[in-house]
Amino acid sequence: GDQDGAIDMARRALSFDPLQEDLHATIIRLLRDKGRLGLARDQYEACRDILRRELDVAPSAEIESLRKSLGAAASLVVVPQNALLQTALLNSVTSVPTAPTSSEPLTQSRSRLAFFVAGIVAVAALMQFYLFQTPDADTARAARSGVTDERPSLVVLPFEDISIDKQQAEFAAGLTDDLITDLSKVSGLFVIAHETSRSIQDPALSAREAAERLGVDYAVNGTVRRSRGMIRVTAQLVEAGTGLAVWAEKYDRQTTDLFEVQDDVIKHIVASLEIELSDQEKRTIARVPTDNFEAHDFYLRAEYQNLGMTEPESLRRAVEAYRRAIDLDPNFAEAYAGYARVATTIWRRDFSDIMSSAMAKEEAYAAAGKALKLDPENARAYEVLSIIQAVEGEHQIAVTSATKAVDLQPNDAEAHTNLANVLYFAGELDLAKVEVEIARRLNPALPTELRLISATVAFAQRRYADAVAEFVTLRKDVPRSELVLEHLAAAYAYLGEAERVKATVSELQDILPITNLGYYAVLRGNIGTREQAAHFIEGLRRAGIPEWPYGDRRAPENRLNAAELRAVVAGPLWTGELENGVDFVQFFDRKGSFAYRSISSLLSGRVVIEGDRLCQVIDGYLLDRPTCGYVYHNAQDRDHPGHDYVYVSIDALKFFSVSG
Repeated sequence: GDQDGAIDMARRALSFDPLQEDLHATIIRLLRDKGRLGLARDQYEACRDILRRELDVAPSAEIESLRKSLGAAASLVVVPQNALLQTALLNSVTSVPTAPTSSEPLTQSRSRLAFFVAGIVAVAALMQFYLFQTPDADTARAARSGVTDERPSLVVLPFEDISIDKQQAEFAAGLTDDLITDLSKVSGLFVIAHETSRSIQDPALSAREAAERLGVDYAVNGTVRRSRGMIRVTAQLVEAGTGLAVWAEKYDRQTTDLFEVQDDVIKHIVASLEIELSDQEKRTIARVPTDNFEAHDFYLRAEYQNLGMTEPESLRRAVEAYRRAIDLDPNFAEAYAGYARVATTIWRRDFSDIMSSAMAKEEAYAAAGKALKLDPENARAYEVLSIIQAVEGEHQIAVTSATKAVDLQPNDAEAHTNLANVLYFAGELDLAKVEVEIARRLNPALPTELRLISATVAFAQRRYADAVAEFVTLRKDVPRSELVLEHLAAAYAYLGEAERVKATVSELQDILPITNLGYYAVLRGNIGTREQAAHFIEGLRRAGIPEWPYGDRRAPENRLNAAELRAVVAGPLWTGELENGVDFVQFFDRKGSFAYRSISSLLSGRVVIEGDRLCQVIDGYLLDRPTCGYVYHNAQDRDHPGHDYVYVSIDALKFFSVSG
């Protein structure tokens, strides 16, 4: 709307001069008026922090007045859309137990968003440029597959940390990862991925034996020692066939010269293998990521975290370390890109205890844009953009972004895995399978994310036995993953394995009691073709997944029509309980906005009436997709007496009465 456009214009102007208090005030006011109180508070904190840091002054009286107008509720995880709803909810609900206060240690850190907003401006221009510069997926794939078997192949083994201080493990791991990353940018090389390199931990295994085990031509290994501002690095390139060192060197340098050491190692490896670099490869490899070594240390700490989807604490630590790196060097493109990747994971996995979904998406997009503004050839930033674009249904642009990332780092298994995922979203299953195979060859350790996309592609291609084999092994790593269990149930159903279907569905319903077909139809909204979605839903139907939560079925004659629905949401207050007995209240205003509160949730959104269906869009929930259902007269419900109505939607059963 007009307000969104005004916010965007103010942010663009602010990116050129972040000390303009009138622009900060404008953004805070507009966000407040739209009911986005959490973001308004973040903008205030960004203004306060930059004024304190750059000018050593406090915000103006006008901005402080705006801050007070936001109210204490602005610090909650999810807030009502406007002040009227917030006030009505908090003042009128006295019978519901107070929700536990969420601990949000990152709230103050969110002020960094001010430094990210400039990046949003860069995204559109860069994407428009590369849309016409990047070859289509088929062309890029053909170019890569034609040289895969002929290129020299190598693995960079973990550099051994021989420091007296054994707290430097992440430094040695960072050196190893940086070498892998830079060598992965060389199209004339085939480089084994980070995860597989890290899995080679046997000290008795020689470089030659490791290379032979992985089926590559060469291995790079070495040691690193860090002490009192100095580093000693040894490195060698070993030929697998003979076990002889093709090249070896020792470096005694200041710690701040680490990037020069890395650059020299790369140049000698490339020269020893007689590989000619393109101008782009020379440019990207020579680029120094940061001049601030402390910032690089924090970046390595973030990268060192296990960023698996089941590890929220690792994600939290990574967020904090990336933010610290950015604070120390606001021009550190890789730190922005890393932060964007973690924020995207938080958004997609809904780790709301770390960051709200809406905030995570906004920060991911903005940080990726900032990374591209600083470094237009940053592959990870393109990966992040492609994920956001794919989830939002912009499939062709997403494929372009993901393909660009692969072109920039042709040996990066993560980039190929991401492209496979984006192609899966776009319904290009055969191309997705090609990318999966490339990623598997680059990364034989087969990390969880790669096996997930491999398994889902196999299911979509109706290779059920292959899909089951992959999903069964995945259960060892993610035993309570809904994604794994729902696909397993559908695959078993198509294979006709009734007993395994029954056991798998039972486990799924234990984890997600509301499991129903409508819920999955919404989740699959922008994934693949309609045929892909229908195939998945039909598998769940055959597995016995009910159409509505808890298998609820009600008589059509008790269903409210459109006119009755309008009267119900004009209440304006619902009071009642959920299927599991949890009390709730839900307040509606005349414009269709609502605020919902229970002992564990504070939500906001808006309602839409479509025929005799009542649909809700909850801010930051299910990627802001509508959840729809029907309202019935609560006739003779023995389990929930005393309530006039029941709202049967895809995510809940709400038994309620209307007042006000």
